[in-house]
Amino acid sequence: MIRKFWVPTNPPHKLGEHLAKNFFGTELAPDPNAELGDTNIHYGILHGGEKLYERCKAAGKNYVHVDHGFWGRTDDLNSTKGHFRFSLNSQANILSKLSNGVDHDRLVSFMKKGLVDLGRKRLPRSDKKLILFQPPSIHMRNYWKLKEDFNTQVLKALRSKYPNPVVTVEKGSKKPPEDQVWMSVSFNSASLFDALARGQEAMSCWHVSPWPFESPDLDDVQWHECRHELFSYMAGRTFDFEEMQTGRALFDMLNNGEIP
Repeated sequence: MIRKFWVPTNPPHKLGEHLAKNFFGTELAPDPNAELGDTNIHYGILHGGEKLYERCKAAGKNYVHVDHGFWGRTDDLNSTKGHFRFSLNSQANILSKLSNGVDHDRLVSFMKKGLVDLGRKRLPRSDKKLILFQPPSIHMRNYWKLKEDFNTQVLKALRSKYPNPVVTVEKGSKKPPEDQVWMSVSFNSASLFDALARGQEAMSCWHVSPWPFESPDLDDVQWHECRHELFSYMAGRTFDFEEMQTGRALFDMLNNGEIP
C-alpha cells in the first residue's frame, strides 16, 4: 500500500507543505504529475487538489481531502498549529458509518480540553426566532458547479417550510445575537457544528454533509444521540500536527477506515 501526501502547487502560504512533510508514514509527492499512490492525501482544493481528485477518480484510486478542522482551527496559514479534518473520497465529510471506540475516546479528549462542549440542551421550537443562512463560498460554488440561483432556491425552500424570518449571513460577517437564532443553515461549515453545540437546530443545504438530517424532524432523544454521534465521528477524523507527526492520526484513521 503506497500512501502519498501531495504538496499543493503554488499556494501563497506554507500550510499545505507543512502538512505534507509532517504526516507520518506517507511519501512526499512534490511533483503534481507524479504517479498516483494507492491512497493520495492533499490539503485544500485551490492549489492542485481538484485536479488530483479527478485523476484519482479516473484511475480508481483513493484520495483523502484535508481541510481546517471544524473546531480548534488556526488562522495562521504558515504555522504548524491547529486541527485539521480528513475526508475519504470527498471534499466534505460524510456521516457514512457509525463512529467506533477510537472516535468516542477522541471526543472525550476534545471535551476535556475545552474544544467541544456538548453540555447545552436542545432549544425549544420558536417560530419568532431567526433562521440564519450562510451561503457557500465562491470556491464551493465552483467546485460543486452550483447553479447561479442556488442561494435563491435555498431561501425559497426555507421560507415555504418555516414561518421563521430568514436572514442571510455571509461567512466572516457579524451574526445576530445567539439568543435570537433558532436554526443555522449552511453548505458545509463550522457554523453547523457551532449551532448544534449551542443547542440550535442545524441544516445542510447540500446533500453532501456530515449532518444528513433535517434537524426539526428529530425528536429530542434522537437529536441528542445524533449530535453525539456526529461529534464523535468528526473527532476521530480531526488531528493536530503533533498527532500527525507521531502517527496517531494515521493509526486512528486506519482503525476507523478514513484512510485506507
